[in-house]
Amino acid sequence: MALYVLGRYQKDEIVARSAEAIIKPELLTWGRYSCGMPKSVAAQKIGVPIEKLLSWESGESRPTIKQLRKAANVYKQTFAAFFLQEAPEVFEPPVHDFRKLSPEEDGSLSPELILDIRTSLDRREIYLDLMHDFGENPLLFKSKTSVQEDPENVALRIRKFLKLTLGKQVGWKNNRIAFNNWRESVENTGILVFQATQVQLFEMRGYSVAKFPLPVIAVNRKDSYAGRTFSMIHELAHIMLRESSLCDLDQVQKPTSKSSRIEAFCNHVAGAVLVPREHLLSDPIVKEHSGTSWDEFEISSLSKAFCVSREVVLRRLLILGKTSREFYLQKRKDYKIELELIPKKSSGFVPPSTNVISATGKPYTRMVLDAFNSNRITTSDASDFLGVKLKHLGKISHAVGIE
Repeated sequence: MALYVLGRYQKDEIVARSAEAIIKPELLTWGRYSCGMPKSVAAQKIGVPIEKLLSWESGESRPTIKQLRKAANVYKQTFAAFFLQEAPEVFEPPVHDFRKLSPEEDGSLSPELILDIRTSLDRREIYLDLMHDFGENPLLFKSKTSVQEDPENVALRIRKFLKLTLGKQVGWKNNRIAFNNWRESVENTGILVFQATQVQLFEMRGYSVAKFPLPVIAVNRKDSYAGRTFSMIHELAHIMLRESSLCDLDQVQKPTSKSSRIEAFCNHVAGAVLVPREHLLSDPIVKEHSGTSWDEFEISSLSKAFCVSREVVLRRLLILGKTSREFYLQKRKDYKIELELIPKKSSGFVPPSTNVISATGKPYTRMVLDAFNSNRITTSDASDFLGVKLKHLGKISHAVGIE
C-alpha cells in the first residue's frame, strides 16, 4: 500500500512539474530585463533553445512549472513574482557610473553586476525591516563633504570618526587583517559593507548606494585585500558626498569633467585616510630620503608599514611632492606588467559559513540570525536571506559570536 501511495505522489509531482505555468508573458520579459541578461544567455542558463524563450516572451507558448522555476532561479526572482497581475518596474541600478568618464564610453552592466547591486539593496531592506521588528532604529551616518573641501582635511575627519589610530594600523600583521579592521570600523558608523563574489574585477572594484539611513558599500572580493580597503574608503568618500557610485578606481591623471573631478577627489581622500600626510612625512624612510626616485625596498617597506599597496604609497609621495610624475607613471606601468606575469591562483573551496560572513558582513549576518533565534523569521527565511542551507546556520552563528 505504501509503495502504491508513494508511486501515485511521485506521478502527481511529475504531472505538476510538467504542467504549463499560466502566467502573463510580459512577466518573463520583466524578469530577464531586471537582471540585464541577453536572450541568448538566458536561454542557455535556463536550458532551452532561444526560439523557445522567444515564444514564451511573445505569448506563443508557455513554460512548464519546472522551466519557470529554473527561470526564476536564473533571474534571481521569487517563483511567485511571475504570477503577478502585471509586471513591476524593471530594476535600474541607482548608481552613477563613474567608470564612464566620457559620453562615448560604453557603460553597460553585466547581469552579474546588476544582480549584485539588486541583492545588496534587498539585503538593506531586509536589515531595515528586521530592525523595525526589533523596535530598533539604525545608526545614522551624518558626515558630509564636498569636492571643494581639502581632501587631506576630509581624511583627518574620517580617521577620527572611524576611531582608527596609527598605533592600531601599524600593529596589523597583514593586509587581510587590515581590511577586516577597516571594514568593521566603517560598519560601526551605520554603513553596510558587502563583498561582490561573482563580478569580474575588470568591470567593477567598488560601488556605493547613498540611501539613508543605512547606505551601502560593496567591494569586489576578487581584488587584493589592499585593493579592497582602498575601494571601501573611496566609496566612503562617495557616501559623504551623498553620491551613489559605480567605480573601477583607475587614477584620473587630468580630471576635466565633473565625474572625473569627483573620482580624483575620492581617490585623494582614500589615499590620505590610509596613509596620513603627517605620518608619512615623519617616517624615517621618507625623512632620510633625497631625490625623486625610490628603490623598491623603500616603497615596499612603506607599503607594509601602512598595510596598503605600493601604488597607494607612490601616489601619496607624488601628491606630497616627494617623487616625480614620470617616476610614478613608470612604476605604475612596471607594477601592472608584474601583476600580469604572476600566475592566477585559484581561490579554492570556501566553506559556506566563511563565504556568507565574508560576502554579507557581520552586522547583516547577526541581524538575520537574531531574528531567526527569536522566531521572527522562519528557517526558510533565514536560509534565503543568507543564501545558505539550514545545516550551515550553526557554524555561521558560532563564527559571528552567537551561541
